[in-house]
Amino acid sequence: MRKKWVSLVMTLMLTSACYSSIVSGAGTSLTTQDKFEVLKGKGIFTGFTDGSARLNEQMSREQFAAVLFRLMELKDVSGPPSYNDVLKTRWSYGEIEAVTEAGLMKGMGVGKFQPGSPVTVEQLATILVRAYGSEGSSNNGVGGKVSSWAKSAVAVAIDKGIIPIMYDYTGNATRGLLVDATYAAYQKMSTPEYKPLHVKSLDVISNTKIILTLDEPVSVLKPDNITIRKTYGSSKLIIRQATLSADGKKVEIVTDPQESATQYILTVDDTTKSFVSLSVDTTKPRIINFHAVSNYWLSITFSEPVDASSATDLKNYGVNNGLYMYRAELSNDGRTVTIQTNEQNAKTKYTFVAYNITDLAGNTLDPVTYTFGDEDQSAPTVKKITSDTNRVTLWFSERLDRDSAENVANYVINGNLGYPTRLDYNDTNQTVTLTTADQEDGKAYTLTLKNIKDLAGNAIKNPTKVNFTGVNNDVNYSLYVQSIRSLNWNTLEIRLNNAITANDLSQFNLIVNRDNGASVSMSGWQSYVTLQDSKTIRVQYRTADQSNPNLFREQHLIEASVYGLPKLNTRNNANVKSFAGTDAVNDVPSVREIKALDSRSVQVLFSKPVRNISKDAFILQTKDGEYVSIASESVNNRNKVVDSVVLYLDSPMQWNTNYALRFTGAVTDAAGWNAMKVTDGANPYTVYFKGIGDNNNNNNAAPRMANISSEDPYNIAVTFSEPVKNAAKGPYSLWTNDDRKIVDLKEGENATFEVSEDRTKLYIHLFADQLDSLTYNKSYKVIYQRDAGKIVDDEGKGFDEGKGANEAGFKAKGKEHTAPYIDDAYVKDAKLVLVFSEAIQGYSNQTNYFEIKINGDTITPDAGQLVNDKEIRLSLPKSYFKRAYGSITVTDAGADHITDINHVNVLQESVPFRIK
Repeated sequence: MRKKWVSLVMTLMLTSACYSSIVSGAGTSLTTQDKFEVLKGKGIFTGFTDGSARLNEQMSREQFAAVLFRLMELKDVSGPPSYNDVLKTRWSYGEIEAVTEAGLMKGMGVGKFQPGSPVTVEQLATILVRAYGSEGSSNNGVGGKVSSWAKSAVAVAIDKGIIPIMYDYTGNATRGLLVDATYAAYQKMSTPEYKPLHVKSLDVISNTKIILTLDEPVSVLKPDNITIRKTYGSSKLIIRQATLSADGKKVEIVTDPQESATQYILTVDDTTKSFVSLSVDTTKPRIINFHAVSNYWLSITFSEPVDASSATDLKNYGVNNGLYMYRAELSNDGRTVTIQTNEQNAKTKYTFVAYNITDLAGNTLDPVTYTFGDEDQSAPTVKKITSDTNRVTLWFSERLDRDSAENVANYVINGNLGYPTRLDYNDTNQTVTLTTADQEDGKAYTLTLKNIKDLAGNAIKNPTKVNFTGVNNDVNYSLYVQSIRSLNWNTLEIRLNNAITANDLSQFNLIVNRDNGASVSMSGWQSYVTLQDSKTIRVQYRTADQSNPNLFREQHLIEASVYGLPKLNTRNNANVKSFAGTDAVNDVPSVREIKALDSRSVQVLFSKPVRNISKDAFILQTKDGEYVSIASESVNNRNKVVDSVVLYLDSPMQWNTNYALRFTGAVTDAAGWNAMKVTDGANPYTVYFKGIGDNNNNNNAAPRMANISSEDPYNIAVTFSEPVKNAAKGPYSLWTNDDRKIVDLKEGENATFEVSEDRTKLYIHLFADQLDSLTYNKSYKVIYQRDAGKIVDDEGKGFDEGKGANEAGFKAKGKEHTAPYIDDAYVKDAKLVLVFSEAIQGYSNQTNYFEIKINGDTITPDAGQLVNDKEIRLSLPKSYFKRAYGSITVTDAGADHITDINHVNVLQESVPFRIK
């Protein structure tokens, strides 16, 4: 059950001992109609369309469920219907499912809820007692007619004043009785009970402020129960204000100035605590350091601890040039404030001002101003231009002013195309996509630009002319958008039918067209685009003023278009897809797992990829609250996106001792927009773990092999117990258990070694032309020859010398190894582009490795070029650049030399292509 607790702030007046308390304002003389109006104002009752309450009518079970839903502030639940007579289309479906899930109401048997049936008085009493949390027995009996199963609940309901004494409790309840009963339950739930305060500790903050930490939370504070006197003497210290924290665990007391270095005794209820007052602090706080931590964070360090409420109030800070401040956070020591902003422009100078911030004694910071960033004086330029079917995309050197970028009058195309029919500016990619009238395929066009400005107001050179080649529908399309779906309220996943490259992804653009039929403006939107696998794109969005907005809402149908990808089919709106919104929140990163690797290193695994890792992002404490210094961390690059980090400590942890890790908010999601979880309700977000190491000496544990696996006949993955150095230098041996044979693995001779980015894994790639493949389900063992090896951890500790630490067994699980092949072939910029299924080697610009046929003629390329490890470009004779169909096959010479990393030869399959 969910209760409403009232957090009270009690302030004593200077001239009297009276104080004000916040209580429910309803009296006992209210009529049932008055109570109905109160509950209607609270949104618990709704009334009928004619405005009447109909207090004498019977209340149905579904009407009662709706009242309970609003009274208890329940949330909608998902899943299949619980009853066969309450379908999803019924108005009360959500309320009935919620009260059922909460255990407040139950079905009437055989899968039925009977929503239209009346509610009896004893049913009403039982459910409200259950909701109030007072199920049990009563010392008083029930005199009227009541069912045996309801006697106890009816007695409790009478004791609590929820229902009156009646002759017959088995009869149907009227809406008036439900109003009276609901009002009584609401009053009791809204008025918390006073509990004596048990003080765990007392902290003296300043000469006028004291903080009490309680053993258990309370919901009501009575300041007149608190007194403060001198230990030696009878004079009472005047309390000006006593405030209960939101979580009910702390009381902040403000007093008249205390005599310096004087002993006082505080008494509250049955607890007594003594303390010695501090000297009067009259020194104003100062800012001793200000700097931009990253493009999204500012850091301010004060000369002393400051008041949290003033330091985290964004009204006490100002910054110009359109930079938004989203939130301010104060560090645990109370001295450093970090402020999250929207993205700071690379060529913009900002002015920052801070004022009205007080220290713990109430002294106020003098206004102070800082400048940061660089002034932008350069005009935007066009970096490149790409064309698609009746579309042209311009890639600019910097972010643009959206109004000028989306002004149709600033663009004109010759050759009867004129002004574009539509403009779409993508702020993240710094691109403008123009939709044009029908272009003539292959025709050269000139686009003239003018009056386009960057964010600093610098205008592009007037006029700027760029050329492009027209593209129309007569194209050999091979890439299709299969689906778009919302993963959460601001992240989309786009599935494609064919693989794309990182270079292809750089040209990707997505435009949200409609939301429930209404046009969508993406003004101020920014996107973070990643390739999850070769056929899946993930896009996370934010807006100018929200880093984690709810863009793709539940029960909304949204339409979006994909542009820019090479060979993307856009005919007949094939690139346009509709998808449903979702209620899934884009959760900020949190900790998935934490564990001590040894006495001086701790591994933190996150719930999702993150960036902005640094040692200052973490706060490590013992169970007693002592701080543990973090010397360094394994990432060493704030811009690097990772899913884990190893923290290295200055001193060893204690064996089997509990440790707590908290977070400053510097670590963000991969986009850099949302700080990881730093609070859990009203408390700091904390993860706990136990220290490990040598029981006596707390030594740093040496690295060792933790696990080995093989999902492919020629590839093995070795996992180490922690990040290591020199793993690729080996040497390693491969042992076959069944045959009792051992093979030394030598880099470049029969295998090659590759280390993962986080240095916890080693990938061993066996050469197929030198070694037999691993046999499925056969047992093997990898042995590290530590006497000749140089593997160490980040603290220089050598490999574990314990028995078996340098070897690990595994069963081969891979049945087949897929040979590399030409995945796609197409003509671009007068070259035939070959895209392979995986990284290849053995090609160095040969022209005899491929047989090309165009319209029946066998063609030899003029030249060849390996662009990257998956792409080859072949130059064809100019005479063949006309509309034609062709095919390409790897020759025997090519198959002998082109292989994957395992020396498996490329397949000799014929792949078609088309020349426009």
